[in-house]
Amino acid sequence: MTGLRVGFIGLGTMGAAMCGHLVAGGVPTVVWARDRKKAHGVLAAGAEWADSPKTLAETCDIVMLCVSNDDAVAEVVFGENGIEDAVPAAAILVDHSSIHRRGRVSPLVSGET
Repeated sequence: MTGLRVGFIGLGTMGAAMCGHLVAGGVPTVVWARDRKKAHGVLAAGAEWADSPKTLAETCDIVMLCVSNDDAVAEVVFGENGIEDAVPAAAILVDHSSIHRRGRVSPLVSGET
């Protein structure tokens, strides 16, 4: 369908459904979740597994997050093997997570730290 590769991090109830639609639509999709068992459905449907958020981001044009809270976003973006160092300047990061706009992540992204 498209030449863009999409990375999807967070495969809980909402993330798995969103990611499943990408895979079903023929979008080349790479996934990562803290619990690989949550990826079973999308992997069986044709998604690829990444060993870490960093590895995922190194191979994708767009990275989508759908994790549970500010701490989870901070972990996958700024933590060990996070996407921060892997995302090139032209990459797109889309966050669908349930986070507070003034939470822990906001100052990190805006450079206010």
